Amino acid sequence: MELEERPSRIIILEEELLGKTKVEIIAHALDQMKIRGVSEAEVLAVIRHPAETGLTAPAGRERVRKFKKPTKAIDVVYEVLEDRIRVITTLSKEISATITMERDFQVAITTDKNTGELLAVYFQVRRGHAAKVREYEDGNAFANFNENDELLGIEMLGPCRVSVVDKIARKDKVVKQFIRSNAPRRMLVKN
Repeated sequence: MELEERPSRIIILEEELLGKTKVEIIAHALDQMKIRGVSEAEVLAVIRHPAETGLTAPAGRERVRKFKKPTKAIDVVYEVLEDRIRVITTLSKEISATITMERDFQVAITTDKNTGELLAVYFQVRRGHAAKVREYEDGNAFANFNENDELLGIEMLGPCRVSVVDKIARKDKVVKQFIRSNAPRRMLVKN
């Protein structure tokens, strides 16, 4: 089986951002931007002029926030590398939802293509746009829900306890089994 390479988006900036002129938005972040309705321009604006900094994020990464409206905030999780800023994911606190109740299980794993380091995993349960994003495990996991509070998917940026995944999946044994069976060992840890 040959894996399809999902390209990152590289942006060359005219004006430095955190001392860098290059921003990489990994494929995982591009997927989450689409799901959560966040534009590339918004991502750059949040990093350039955050309203809040120092938010919880996995070790070695930064998470910043900017308010688009009084009721809508956009968070960006990124890391500063030697030659560029790498955007890992984005979060949006309020987006209109498209309700899709049918399940559509998929797993997207994003790694650094030079080192093989695991950067992020997304477990899609059903398609749709996130009306709510809930944070778990000090920023290591985020869950997307639609307007009907149905789980769309779980994003893992770092280790997450099995009990937390069970809590997110609630009483849905199929979803729990899907995540437990497909999660990389580094991302799903015993309680």
